[in-house]
Formats: sequence, C-alpha cells, structure tokens
Amino acid sequence: MYIVALNGSHNNGGNTAFLLNAVLKHCAEKGAETELISVHEAVADAKTPFCVNCSTPCSRVCYKGTKLEEAYEKVKRADFVLIGSPVYFGSMTAQLKAFFDKTRAVRGNKEWLGKPMAAVAVGASKYGGQEHTIEHIQSCAFVSGMTVVGNSSETAMGHFGLAAKYYTHFTSPIRRYPDLQIHRIIRESLRGELGERRISHYDRILPQVAVQTSALERRADEAERETDKLKKCEYMSRFIG
Repeated sequence: MYIVALNGSHNNGGNTAFLLNAVLKHCAEKGAETELISVHEAVADAKTPFCVNCSTPCSRVCYKGTKLEEAYEKVKRADFVLIGSPVYFGSMTAQLKAFFDKTRAVRGNKEWLGKPMAAVAVGASKYGGQEHTIEHIQSCAFVSGMTVVGNSSETAMGHFGLAAKYYTHFTSPIRRYPDLQIHRIIRESLRGELGERRISHYDRILPQVAVQTSALERRADEAERETDKLKKCEYMSRFIG
C-alpha cells in the first residue's frame, strides 16, 4: 500500500508536518510505503503558482514537468491520501487552496475519482477553526470525486471537532432518511422507550442502514451532477455553429 501525505503548511518542520509524519510512521510500521509531499514547494515550482485559467480545457502547460505535476501523479498512484493544513483565517492555507485550484485537468480526467482520503488540521487553540478547515479540505476533495473517510460510531472514535465521545447531528425539517432515523431514536429516548431491546435492534440494523443510505445519497449526488451537465449541454447546443 502506498500512502501519500500532503503538507499544506509552508513550514516543512512545523506542527502540521509533525502530525502528518506521526500518522505516516504508524502506517509504515504496518507495512505501508509512505511519502510526505510539501505542497508549497510543489506549487512554487509551477510557472504560475496559482490558477489563472490560462487554457480551456486545461493543458497543464503551466506546471508540466514540475514538482506540482509530480505531486498530482503521486496522488493519482496512491492508495490513500492524507491532507493536512494549519488554520489560516478559519480555512486552509493559500498554498493548499492553489494546489486544488490547479487540478482542473485532474478533475476533468477523473484521475482522483474514488480515491480515499482523510484530512487533519492544526490550530493555535482548542477551538481555533480546525473543523472548518477540515470541511474546506473535504469540500475540495469532493469536487475531484475523492472518497472522504470519516469517523465511525462502531469503533467509538468520537468526533474530530467536538472532542466528544457521544454525539449526533440531524437537520430539520427532515431532508434525508438518516435524519428521519435520528428523529425516531430521539423520540423513543425522550418517551423512555429506548430500552435494551430497542438498543439491540438498532445495533443490529443501523450499520447496514448507514451503508445503504450513504450509497444512495452518493448515487443521488452523482445523478444531480450528471443532470446539470446534460442541461448545460442542451442549453449550449443551440449556439453550435
């Protein structure tokens, strides 16, 4: 297994690098091949260190033969990608954002589609914007079709932002089946109906429910994106010729 870590910090010896290296060390002990890539060095090696939409579709001309192209290829080859950043004004660093901005050709060719990834963030305080930063990194990963690895209640990993052992979340009004399921459980708990029998029932069915609903939600998202593309093509077809 080949695991790549992207250090979004300009400091190759800072806290973000320390955290990423700690994860890579554990992976290496388990037999994985690991590599840490400096994002700021890769971006700085490009002709222009940020995207200016110099060609459409993207021809990679601004970073061909550079460390940035090499970094993209390593991410493509990797079995797993770990992305880290310090918190800069509640988000990722400009270098890491530029790294994602210049992936137009990567996205167009779906080179990272389905690639499993995870994110870490380093802040100056306990509530220093780490969760928001991780959400931004994950959003960029979603754009490229990567698979974001989350936390699991079955393994009692807790919540990466709340530092809480037990938590849940839902929306109101209900928009998704997982929200409906959470509403049902909360209602049973408030009414004193959540006894050992019901807990055992949920322990049995919820793992499969979570897998199925997640798969259906991803399918719906993909259908939405494909529909958007279809409608755009239908609209632009009248301007051909």
